[in-house]
Amino acid sequence: MEKGIKKMSKSITGTYDNTTNLVWLDVDARWPELSAAIANRTIELVSTFNREQRVTRVRSKRIFLEDRVAKARNDLDAAEDRLRQFNEQNRSWRTAPGLVFDEQHLQRELERTENLYLQLQQQYEATLLDEVNDAARITVVDAGVRPRKPLWPDFTMLAVAIPLSGFFLGFLIAGGAAVYADWENRNPRAANNLASAGSRAWRDIRNVFRRRGSRRLNS
Repeated sequence: MEKGIKKMSKSITGTYDNTTNLVWLDVDARWPELSAAIANRTIELVSTFNREQRVTRVRSKRIFLEDRVAKARNDLDAAEDRLRQFNEQNRSWRTAPGLVFDEQHLQRELERTENLYLQLQQQYEATLLDEVNDAARITVVDAGVRPRKPLWPDFTMLAVAIPLSGFFLGFLIAGGAAVYADWENRNPRAANNLASAGSRAWRDIRNVFRRRGSRRLNS
């Protein structure tokens, strides 16, 4: 699974455009049918994840609003009861300045509680609609299709790059050989010492591989 995830992460690339809010998904696989299938399956998984996350958030918001609406309804009933009791106990409150102030205070409290209840009720009903509508917010503009030609090998690029690479490599080898020959003519003793050291190193490397091979055969 870990190897598959690493390989898929290297095969899938995406780009995002802030102006149009579009996401481009490119898949590089061995077979063209597999590339299209991976792209379409990736979009399906992202849409499913987006739907589940959005429904979960809406459900949590709905549960929160249910408690808030119930509490706001209780507060509204309590404010209405206080105003009703005040009117029943003070029928001539309009002739007393203190009672007029108390009545206005209770009326404002009732209006605030009623406005809060109505706002929460509207939000709760909108949340119910969002919870029922579980459609994904991702719109597929163009689905993944089988590519007409592979991205690699690009024979035009190879036709240009191989001769240039060969010419550059040949130039490096010829130039290195000329520099080494000139240095060998000027420093024959150092060249002999270098050749001897190279021969000893090559013999040591061959002996190491021979010993490993013999150990494997003996085991």
